[in-house]
Amino acid sequence: MIQEFYVTIYSPFSDSNLTNSSEQLNNHIELKATGEHKMNKKQKYVLTIGIILIALAIIYWYAQGTEVFTKSQVLVDKTTDLDRMLGVLNKQYVDKFVFGLFPSGMASLAEMISAASLSGLIIFITGIFIYLFRNKTKETK
Repeated sequence: MIQEFYVTIYSPFSDSNLTNSSEQLNNHIELKATGEHKMNKKQKYVLTIGIILIALAIIYWYAQGTEVFTKSQVLVDKTTDLDRMLGVLNKQYVDKFVFGLFPSGMASLAEMISAASLSGLIIFITGIFIYLFRNKTKETK
């Protein structure tokens, strides 16, 4: 003989609250699907400027010699013919800025500048402007 057992689950929320929350979720999904989050003209303009600035930073990095790390000094060989005959190497560091893909260190501000840090800064500022230029009006049904 099969007996049926019914378990009653008591919830702190009434059924009407659950129904309302599921309706709200469905309304949110419908609003999202209908394009509630479209970008306005100002946001598209800011995004375009941000993409162009990032592309310019990468092009500048490529034009500078595609160094991996930013350098503030470059090792230069100053060996003369006499030094070569005696077997002595004469290499010295010369102050010269070389733009790199990644920052090399935190010793100076110039060493922190790189294509990656500039791109990150541009993305951050672009995101702030896109957020600030969003539409203030909300659609209500």
